[in-house]
Amino acid sequence: MVRIDGTLAWVAASDVHRFEEEQRAAVAAAGPGERGQRAAAHRAACGGGIVPSFLLQAQQSLQDLLGSLHAEDIAGVVALPFRAKQDWFAEQCGKVRIPYSDGRKSLEVERSRIVESTAAACRSIDQRDYRKTWRIRFKGEEGLDAGGLYREWFQLVTSALFDPALGVFTTTAAGRAITINPASAVACPDRHLELVHLAGRLVGKALLTGSTVACRLSLPMLKHILGVPLSLQDVEAVDKPLFDSLKLLLRTPGVDDWMMTFAVDEDVLGRRREVELKPGGASMDVTDDNKHEFVALRLRHRMLGAIAPQLTRFLAGIYEVVPERLLSVFDFQELDLLLSGMPKVSVSDWKRNTIYEGEFRSRGAESTVIKWFWGIVEEDFTDEERARLLQFVTGSAQVPSGGFARLTSYDGIPQKFTITSMPRPRNPRNVPMPRASTCFNRLYLGIYDSREELRRRLTYVSNIELADVGFQTA
Repeated sequence: MVRIDGTLAWVAASDVHRFEEEQRAAVAAAGPGERGQRAAAHRAACGGGIVPSFLLQAQQSLQDLLGSLHAEDIAGVVALPFRAKQDWFAEQCGKVRIPYSDGRKSLEVERSRIVESTAAACRSIDQRDYRKTWRIRFKGEEGLDAGGLYREWFQLVTSALFDPALGVFTTTAAGRAITINPASAVACPDRHLELVHLAGRLVGKALLTGSTVACRLSLPMLKHILGVPLSLQDVEAVDKPLFDSLKLLLRTPGVDDWMMTFAVDEDVLGRRREVELKPGGASMDVTDDNKHEFVALRLRHRMLGAIAPQLTRFLAGIYEVVPERLLSVFDFQELDLLLSGMPKVSVSDWKRNTIYEGEFRSRGAESTVIKWFWGIVEEDFTDEERARLLQFVTGSAQVPSGGFARLTSYDGIPQKFTITSMPRPRNPRNVPMPRASTCFNRLYLGIYDSREELRRRLTYVSNIELADVGFQTA
């Protein structure tokens, strides 16, 4: 699957020059160097486009904001290391974002109905509003959002929206990543396209603001976003039985006797129906001579045709917020890092990118309480506890792509993880619990008497279910 002039189309693998999968399946540019036009030389595509003109219209206003950004400029960025690409991408996104001083958007949502209330609130805002700073208010709760509530809400809503239980998305065969549910119209008949469009817009907003989403998108989904051609191997991630059967078909001679045609049976809205893979396919037998064509068409139907309406809305949502051509500098693994952050918390990276204030300023990492803190985080805490502590302080359990050096404050300005001492109480036995300011990634620690006391208190605060008790750290 590639994108030609903003339109999704399926291109035969033999028509596309690409590197080996071990080299990230990067696709060579077909035009003057811009990956976004990688298919310009392949207009004799197998199959038509599915993305309507509104996607192109949505893109035009964003493209105008980028000024004189040419294909040659993007081609130069493609060859850069990931960190350098990320810096360039952030700079370009800064041209698209609307400054806080020029307008912001306030949304009121309900924790108990996070998806429904968010969808309702977003119906009244337009495409341009997604480029503004958002402030969140949870209905029935006190708290002024300076960025912390927004981050908490974003993790809650993306977690719920991409949850397979909702039915709009589903997990891959391995159960580790998210993909579009072909049967979403059955699970959410009245709103599945609205919700998948909202999901796309929120993914776009995450990319625009350097946030992460509370899930990992499947490899085929990442490739769809970038317009990278899919291969038979990609089917394995979403439909292992189909992958195995297609491989068996290709490897086995004598398929003329298998009684197969160029048509498949599938469930549509609870009813079985026959879908022809090509005109007249129901009366065309699969043979050794044409089985490669059958596999190509079956692949196309499973990876694109079966989810075409949903994929259209999902991609449109992304590109309404962030220009597609900016994403074209990344490969799918880099896009995964941008969207989901580092999969594991690196304590050494965390320590390197932490600053100290108050009584901890002079001795820094050599302060007794700070030594205890890092010992607890590195030696005592599990990966989950480290992630929970990180969420308690920053509002997100995930590390930004690029590591802790990429942490930002509520307004997108770089803001490192900070540990500040709290004033000493008159009674040494009344040292307060650790607290946090998620807006500025700041953890406040008291001067505790022992490592064990600090460990108990950190364990307690990092296991508080913020969403359940309504405790705010903004």
